[in-house]
Amino acid sequence: MSKADVLQALGKKPDNVIGAKQYENGVMEVVQYSGPANLHAANPNTIETYWLYFFDDRLVEWGKPLSDWEIYVTRIYETRCRTAP
Repeated sequence: MSKADVLQALGKKPDNVIGAKQYENGVMEVVQYSGPANLHAANPNTIETYWLYFFDDRLVEWGKPLSDWEIYVTRIYETRCRTAP
């Protein structure tokens, strides 16, 4: 899924750009989206925040925010995006 596809599906631009890291074969970018929690949550007014990880404009992973985005980006890159020598 591309960033444009995500934008269309969610109907809004990201709240923030958390960071980006350049690699030899592309760029990993982390963006933040926030919105209402699940309707079945204990408090329906709760806002959920997610980080979406894009490598060269393609969504490769998403999840709850982590304290150190750079370490997690490196882990995602090593397991999903790095090309074999």
